[in-house]
Amino acid sequence: MNSIQCVCGTRVPASDDGDIFAPLRRHTDENHAELGITDEQIRGLITRASGMNDWDGERLILPENVEIHALTPDRQQDFLDYFDREAFIDNPAWAGCYCFFYRFCGTQEEWNASTPEKNREAQAAAIADGSATGFLAYADGVVVAWCHAAPRGDLPLLDAGPTDEDGDRVGSIVCFNVSPRYRQQGLSKSLLETACATFAADGFTVMEAYPALEFKTSAQAYHGSLSMFLDAGFERTGERESMAVVRKRFTA
Repeated sequence: MNSIQCVCGTRVPASDDGDIFAPLRRHTDENHAELGITDEQIRGLITRASGMNDWDGERLILPENVEIHALTPDRQQDFLDYFDREAFIDNPAWAGCYCFFYRFCGTQEEWNASTPEKNREAQAAAIADGSATGFLAYADGVVVAWCHAAPRGDLPLLDAGPTDEDGDRVGSIVCFNVSPRYRQQGLSKSLLETACATFAADGFTVMEAYPALEFKTSAQAYHGSLSMFLDAGFERTGERESMAVVRKRFTA
């Protein structure tokens, strides 16, 4: 392994003898000491990164034949393969989530104690029984992006917050994950359009999303950008911690 990209956006190269642990330990101590990252966590990150697809940091032109499909049980392996090997090639520190965070029913402490293996298993089970929802974008038959969209009541972390008269007819978009190879080419916009059209057709009255008020790297923009939602007809209706709340009401 020649390098690992930190969540801060810095690509940390291996030392001359090929060792990546020492440079990553040094980078963490010098730039992220407040996080208290342990040697065990760094070794776990290296292990996860070693199982991912290679990436030299270069962007590729997106093929023209992009297809978007709803997540269904028969697409479980496509989802898992994408999150195992491609989704976090620029940010292996977040690779253990498997986009299960908003579905998790425990406390923040219990989530922090969970493992990538447990999260993968839980998400795989949710896909298998049809309770996990979202949309996968394919290029040349391979997954290149994901959008986590679900009824708000299916996302415990959101459902614990304020509710309104729309109740369970609110759909929520909580995550976009686009392969770093293909970012800034409209995949999130296409996924957003598909999600809104699908939820409107299914009888939902409102689509809600939570773009970050600020972010430093493209990896940290996983809620989507505020400008993208405003351009798509969403209105800013409030704030939730460090995020804006935007909503789009569907007309009959």
